[in-house]
Amino acid sequence: MSANFLTQSRHRSIYYFRRRIPFDLQHHFPNTILKKSLNTASKKQAIILARGLASQVDRIFEHIRSMKKNNEEDLIEISWGFELHYDEHQQPILKVTDAQPQDTESITAVVTAALNASNNKQHSKPLDQPIGATIAPSKCFQDYIELYFSKSELKPNTIANYKSKLEDARQFFGENSSPLSITQIGIVQYSDHVKARIENITTQGLYIQVVLSFVNWHRIREGLGTLTSSTLIPTRLTPQHEDREEFSDDDMHIIFTNAYRYSRQQPHKWWVTIAVAFLGCRIEELCQVNIKSDLFHDQAQDIWYFNFNESPDADGSQKKSLKKMTSWRKVPIHRTLIKHGFIDYLKSQSAKGANRPFELRWAARVVEADGIHKWSHYVTKWAGRELTKLAEDNRVVKGKKTYFHSMRHTFARLMQDAGVAGEISEALAGRNAGIGEQERYGKIKNNYALLYKEGIEKGLGPLEDILESVINHK
Repeated sequence: MSANFLTQSRHRSIYYFRRRIPFDLQHHFPNTILKKSLNTASKKQAIILARGLASQVDRIFEHIRSMKKNNEEDLIEISWGFELHYDEHQQPILKVTDAQPQDTESITAVVTAALNASNNKQHSKPLDQPIGATIAPSKCFQDYIELYFSKSELKPNTIANYKSKLEDARQFFGENSSPLSITQIGIVQYSDHVKARIENITTQGLYIQVVLSFVNWHRIREGLGTLTSSTLIPTRLTPQHEDREEFSDDDMHIIFTNAYRYSRQQPHKWWVTIAVAFLGCRIEELCQVNIKSDLFHDQAQDIWYFNFNESPDADGSQKKSLKKMTSWRKVPIHRTLIKHGFIDYLKSQSAKGANRPFELRWAARVVEADGIHKWSHYVTKWAGRELTKLAEDNRVVKGKKTYFHSMRHTFARLMQDAGVAGEISEALAGRNAGIGEQERYGKIKNNYALLYKEGIEKGLGPLEDILESVINHK
């Protein structure tokens, strides 16, 4: 790693690039160590500069080793020194030292040619090319994007999400550029562009990671080394769960009361509200579940549950997409939902020909180009309007709250308050397993009986009380 070539001055104020010349090449150099001040006290900047220097020095070593031993014209003996500097655009500048004046020009030409020859082999920019210039690729940038989408086995929803980010990269690097010609410095410059244009640091990180994954996917297939986003992803100042606020118990009472007025004439609005609250799932997971193939009843234990998965419909069409692999799970349905008619509602929708719980009232938004079904699109639009009205009436403080996602945070808080084990709560919500716990987590998230007894039944007592008070008008 280039960090291994870093050292500091004795006062630890400035970083230096320091690299030992390989033993088999030392007879070409007057010294055994190459050392260069990086003129910075920032370790982050020093790592980037050292990475560039290490790459250039590697190319010199490679060129010397590749020269034909039986060709005297190819042999060189270095009895002079050189320095590699970087200009304000991070482009290398060669300076020859300890050479006779009449030799400086020819020495510079030889070393520059060696560096450029190696650069061309690795799809990099020659020293005398201006910043932003790239080697003309055989394909345009859009061709590389389409190849990535067709060969990388990404899910349709992921491709749809990546399109805007890779389009941004195409505009930044240029249509005639290639991911193979993008260097580490290019990734640094792109990250600066993203941070200057996008305010949200989570979104910044997504743009950088998506583009880097795209670039590295192509580089790996050409036998090139991968680039890194280390030190480039913005550091969060607050935990991710702080992006959304939970609802208080009073908030939940108001939301349930508001939804209850729809229970007779528009029951889909009632059930979508309380079902998400009691299941702890993502709204898209509930809206896309196939009630003919994903709803089960264990009669022996009298437990109803949903099997959240991405299995195709009976006609073979793919109309479901989960956020991550850990989202595949079996989630039990709370007894109070069953008591008040949730299963009856689902059966009535199935009898009317529906496969999804709410599709007769809220159709999916279908992206024809990608074949993506977004079952919760119009549901969340309605929910957003409902929460806004409640806030305008001063019944709830909206803040960072969203109708459905804040219910997931409320669900997690109730589980924690009730002393439910973290692995149970995480399995119910379909979140990531801890490091080294994947196998155990995989068993837990499909054990609906355990999740019911140790999670749903144990943790949602306060929510059950709120629902009963709303229905009984207490």
